[in-house]
Amino acid sequence: MCYRLDLTNDEGWYRGEGRYARAAPAWGEFYEVKGESDVESEPTDWILTGSRTDRSVARHFLFYFRDETFECFASSCQLDRTGRAAIDL
Repeated sequence: MCYRLDLTNDEGWYRGEGRYARAAPAWGEFYEVKGESDVESEPTDWILTGSRTDRSVARHFLFYFRDETFECFASSCQLDRTGRAAIDL
């Protein structure tokens, strides 16, 4: 699938700078995006992994961290109690 890092941090989020800053309920959470993507704000810096599966069948995840945002299209994501994430790209 694909992933990207965005430099939007918590300060930028509160200024409305992130792609989803006005849509997601809160900073610092993990989200799965549902519905159609806004093509006009679609980034061009996606990093493709070995699997080139159609993004339309993948799940769209956003992970907001203190200093950046991790966004990916993946088949699944699992967080465990140790705080480790397993993302199947």
